[in-house]
Amino acid sequence: MKTLKKTFKKYEHLDDLLSDPKWIEGAAFPYHILGDVWQAVKKHLENDILYVVLMNRWGDRESHSYVLRRAFYSEENAIQAGVEEKKHRGGKYEPEIVRVKVDE
Repeated sequence: MKTLKKTFKKYEHLDDLLSDPKWIEGAAFPYHILGDVWQAVKKHLENDILYVVLMNRWGDRESHSYVLRRAFYSEENAIQAGVEEKKHRGGKYEPEIVRVKVDE
């Protein structure tokens, strides 16, 4: 993981180029491989993020709050789970999505 992060940081300045499908499509064969590998590295590093749903009574974090039963890799799924929980709790709890970086 440290090697991927180190490599990503080293070449991050090329992200626009390596993520541009027009450049990749018009490039020679080895650049297709480079583009695919770059996208795989980015996707892997994005997975270091989890989304936790904190349910706050009346939207107040200082009031009664609890963490929804699990963490999510997708922010959209976390939001959806928070909305469903809010409905289930009769609208008394407001979801707050907290982005958490996973330790190595």
